[in-house]
Amino acid sequence: SVATNGPLLRPTLQGYLPGHTFELEPGQTLSLTPELQLTVQDPVDYLEVIVNGRVHQSARLDEFAAAGGRLSPLVVDRPGWALIRVVTEYPDHFRAATSAPWFFTVGGRRRVSARSVEFFQQWLSEYEDRLKTLPPKKLERHVPLVRAARVFWKRLAQQAATTDGPGDENRGN
Repeated sequence: SVATNGPLLRPTLQGYLPGHTFELEPGQTLSLTPELQLTVQDPVDYLEVIVNGRVHQSARLDEFAAAGGRLSPLVVDRPGWALIRVVTEYPDHFRAATSAPWFFTVGGRRRVSARSVEFFQQWLSEYEDRLKTLPPKKLERHVPLVRAARVFWKRLAQQAATTDGPGDENRGN
């Protein structure tokens, strides 16, 4: 799927639509080619390929055209995700299109970002503080859900410790 308020973006990664999961074996490396068809009425400011929250490639439309409409391949050897986005130069407001992500698993393991887990643990803590203001009868129905959420985020925090290696946040894949 693609979310847009202007540009029509039809992307694939190695021929697969957004949402696809590429499954790698440990030690395996894939080179995946992002492709897109783009229809716009407004000038395009830039298009980007994002991998694990970092810009893998950024190009203005004229640069993209000069490169023969080709984007740089993604070299994937660890769990993660990628997406493609386009932003136009519309003067009155922001117009953009963003693909859903493609996912990469290695040996069945997906990427878990320690930074993202910390964000959601903090959000849960703040939510618990707000819940404490409820009357006891209303609060009791939330208790099992909050406990389950704590267990879930604790488990993901442990996974993040094993999937985010040194420098992983800066690698771009």
